[in-house]
Amino acid sequence: MNSYSQPPMQTSSSQFVLKASPGHVVPLQNLFSLKLTNTNYLYWRMQMKSYLLGQGVFHFVNGSLSCSSPHVVATDGISFQVNHSFLCWKQHGQLILSALLSSLSMDVLHLVVNSQTSHSVWHTFEPALASSSNSYIMQFHGSFQDLRQGNDSVIMFI
Repeated sequence: MNSYSQPPMQTSSSQFVLKASPGHVVPLQNLFSLKLTNTNYLYWRMQMKSYLLGQGVFHFVNGSLSCSSPHVVATDGISFQVNHSFLCWKQHGQLILSALLSSLSMDVLHLVVNSQTSHSVWHTFEPALASSSNSYIMQFHGSFQDLRQGNDSVIMFI
């Protein structure tokens, strides 16, 4: 189990501060047998959203929590220090990204191969898989990729 902080709190200066306290993220493979495919997006989203809300991290996925600056200007106005809130935010984001990626089947993994945040992964699936026509097109496309002639003659294969 991983140590995890509580959701960030907004301060009066519109900066988000991560409040460190012990907690745990339950691995997805222990919760769901359902992995996202071309045809089950609505079921997958329902399960993932409730999981992320329950863990208190859905704000990373829906984009309501933005990243703070990686550096903080020191009091002398010249030097820079590492912003530990940023490092914590980045670590949390990568844990959530990893959880999302582990819940995907090979059928849809190609859609997010260049995504680097949980927010971009989450928002990639809505336009690609939410509508029934898009789901059908993706399923149809996937079935073409799975076709193999094998030892069949061309006539038998067609």
